[in-house]
Amino acid sequence: MKKLFLLIILIILISMTYCFANNSQENMQDSINFYYVRAREYNVPSYKTRTQAGQELIKLINNAQKSIDFAFYGFSYQEDILSALINAKKRGVKVRGIVDINVNGKNDYSGTDYAINVLGNGVVKTDYLADIQKLEKIKQENPKKYRFFYGHIMHNKFCIIDNSYIWTGTLNISTTGTGGFNENIATVIKSKELAKYYKKEFEQMYLNNKFHENKEKIFTNDFIKVENSEVKLFFSPNSRIVEDGIIPELKQAKKYIYISMFLITNEEIVNELIAAKKRGVDVKLIIEANHAAQQYTRHHLLRKNHIPVKVENWAGKMHTKTAVIDDNTIISGSANWTNSAFNYNDENLSIYKNVPNEAQYLKKEFLLSWKSIPLKWKYFNPDAEGKDSPNSCEDGIDNNHNGLIDIDDPLCK
Repeated sequence: MKKLFLLIILIILISMTYCFANNSQENMQDSINFYYVRAREYNVPSYKTRTQAGQELIKLINNAQKSIDFAFYGFSYQEDILSALINAKKRGVKVRGIVDINVNGKNDYSGTDYAINVLGNGVVKTDYLADIQKLEKIKQENPKKYRFFYGHIMHNKFCIIDNSYIWTGTLNISTTGTGGFNENIATVIKSKELAKYYKKEFEQMYLNNKFHENKEKIFTNDFIKVENSEVKLFFSPNSRIVEDGIIPELKQAKKYIYISMFLITNEEIVNELIAAKKRGVDVKLIIEANHAAQQYTRHHLLRKNHIPVKVENWAGKMHTKTAVIDDNTIISGSANWTNSAFNYNDENLSIYKNVPNEAQYLKKEFLLSWKSIPLKWKYFNPDAEGKDSPNSCEDGIDNNHNGLIDIDDPLCK
């Protein structure tokens, strides 16, 4: 009888411990954490998910209990992440995903088809049909133009776990992204309120096949409280991203605006940066080398207006799409600051306010990256591949997208 009594007490204690653990996890305070990936630390891409940003995603997937919804641009041989998704599905977690596929049925990352297949029938959906429908429309309206249309892109990089956690940022699930090679930022947010918006955006693509211009415009009307901070969220296509999102934050800047950007072409933003410089704000930018050679870049105009712009000359490239303002505000997401990103692609962009520690952390990383780029490239543009960019001829990557890799490229000889 005594043994039975002790056994009952033991069962009760175990149950109480389990319930307490579950409730503690459920009631954990909302939070925001940033993870920086430094291109200057890597010489080659990796099939292993060696970045902390990528490891945080794996941890979230491994701890998922009910659901995982991801919208990733594509997959490029990150077996650690793919295995985590497969194992989650095996243990009963509901896994759903979206990736980009162009009108030719392809993704820029050759491992995407493999990921779709191993995750199983119906798990991953794409924007292919939406692109084909747009192609047919262009054919009817402008027969000459359609040959140059390959599809708008589903460029998101986010994952929703148990409708509570969001992993997002600028990293692709790739050897150069989560594997570690390009400069990037990831953000992990715990907020059921924000997760609702991501879920709504995800499901209009996944369930209703609404992509690009056909989507409902989803955004937070006001800033949402997350711990002691505030977050405003936009999904594109949505032109209000510039007007109601980015521009007001640039206008409020008093001390500095530091921008790490793969590509910047939007005229409104460029003009606002020039205006900020004229009123005494310290404005600096780092941009990616390959796009600095393209005719549509606006960094020449910024330089002409006395705004320092450095073009990176790393082996890995500047892939970040982030601004840090006055030790208080961070703007970051999947969207480059271009008209295509804001008006055609599927993207997400967040504005984080009252994040002093995180802003100072990203400012420090920006200044370290700035210092690592020789002064010469504040005035000139380095070749993305060749002697201008150390290690770019030994990384196995076609950095300047001319179809030639490393020693096969004349610039490397």
